[in-house]
Amino acid sequence: MKDIKKEFIKHCEGRTKYLGHNKASTYDDTTLFCTAGMQAFKHMFKDPEAANIEFANIQDCIRLNDLASLHDNTHHAFFQMLGFFSFRSCSVPSAILFWKNFLKEKLSLDFSGPNDYVTIHPEKYKEWRPFYNWLPDDKVIMDSECIWSDGDISGYCTEFYINGIEVGNIVNPLGHSIDCGFGLERLEIVTGVTPKTEAQKLEDVILNICDLGVHPGNKEQAYALRKLLRLAYKKNYQIPHIFYNEEISRQTKLRNQYEVMKHKFAHKPKEWWLDTHGIDLDLIT
Repeated sequence: MKDIKKEFIKHCEGRTKYLGHNKASTYDDTTLFCTAGMQAFKHMFKDPEAANIEFANIQDCIRLNDLASLHDNTHHAFFQMLGFFSFRSCSVPSAILFWKNFLKEKLSLDFSGPNDYVTIHPEKYKEWRPFYNWLPDDKVIMDSECIWSDGDISGYCTEFYINGIEVGNIVNPLGHSIDCGFGLERLEIVTGVTPKTEAQKLEDVILNICDLGVHPGNKEQAYALRKLLRLAYKKNYQIPHIFYNEEISRQTKLRNQYEVMKHKFAHKPKEWWLDTHGIDLDLIT
């Protein structure tokens, strides 16, 4: 099985500068964690002085809004994004060629499968369709949802699907730059790696948040970690970290506290118990 990260780094050689592998630390105050590779460079998309620059990286990302979908084969709360960025330099066709060559030459993904295709926003279909001249019309589909935005940075995009799974996209932010992101875990799946289970995915995101130096608490990143630990406890997943052992002890204390208080506050809704005392009735009743 090919090491996709190593193949990506080799693919970047001679074409663009590879900046390395970044953790999922937040880059601005709009998110608790980095949710997309472009977040580190939002200021450059808006800066006209950032011109004729392009590079690639691998960015750890954490998206907690995907927790409800962890049971399927495509969603991950923690994932790694292979990124390629250009500021007022690279064109959309050049970016498409960059990724076509990587997928085909490095990973042997040639879009020959029945569920392999690309999508383009209708506003850009006529302009960008010729850049996919190796694909027949039934594999180049218009999709009005091909728009990516992060705060005040947005642009039309084109998306790549292998075996029906979106493996990445190319965005044209503000109409003048390039922001590409391809998910490592999804590329691994379509090249034959066994998908991770929900338990493994939850363990991944918890351990990576802990690796950022976050401790369980009641605010922001700390509260996100606490909720994830509570979810793992609820599902009886075993997380190899001291914070999970502490969560087990914490839940035992909360259960005892509830037993003492439940008769006095039996009329209170479960939201009150959670917001006021941190007691999740779904873990008790």
